[in-house]
Amino acid sequence: MADAARVAGGAQALAERVGVSRRMIGEYMAGRSDPSRERLVKIADASGVSLEWLAAGRGSMLPGGEQEVRALSINAVPLESIKAWLTDWWNSASSVQRAWLQVEMERHFPEYGEWKKKAPANSNGQCGA
Repeated sequence: MADAARVAGGAQALAERVGVSRRMIGEYMAGRSDPSRERLVKIADASGVSLEWLAAGRGSMLPGGEQEVRALSINAVPLESIKAWLTDWWNSASSVQRAWLQVEMERHFPEYGEWKKKAPANSNGQCGA
């Protein structure tokens, strides 16, 4: 649900498009409430994510798979902005959050695991530009 909100431009934007309160989207994101089937369809439509992915976590997040990038372009977010955000996030993250990120990176980007094996020994797991 958090990814659907992100794709929609944030939880408030998603709530407005679906016709529910921001708080309700927060409840869904926190797992304290489950949307009805009708509401899931509205959320999928409003955010542009696949209904199957939203409801069951199967398939590609975006309809059309990874071939479809929607309105986003690789040049829309400069690499330096991504590096700066990631560095800020890493510096404020707990060790558990950092471990989670590394696991997710290896899961979604197998190349990261290969790169990590070759990374200089003095990197100490630090993130940064």
